[in-house]
Amino acid sequence: MSSCAGRGRAVWSDASPEPYADSVRFGQQMQILRERRGMSREVLAGLVGMPVDWVKQVENGRIQAPGIDTVLRAAEALRVRDLAELTGRGEMPAPLLQGPSRIT
Repeated sequence: MSSCAGRGRAVWSDASPEPYADSVRFGQQMQILRERRGMSREVLAGLVGMPVDWVKQVENGRIQAPGIDTVLRAAEALRVRDLAELTGRGEMPAPLLQGPSRIT
């Protein structure tokens, strides 16, 4: 983890500079979906392979939205059918493959 120059915001190593979703919107969506699923931050962190503090910071918009690999792991863990549910970008739907969950 490092800090953005002049902003004081944490940036995790898998953070993507491409703004496919702004960090606040992504984090809010992730928290809403996690809570709807009755999932704790600890459980989501374990399924995504990231620290609990990372989940908290993403949900609070304190760090950039993660890279696509982490977004896909979060989407699978949260059982979303379309990435737009997680990113909050309904104008850019991205259906995910349907089938049994296979988080590795």
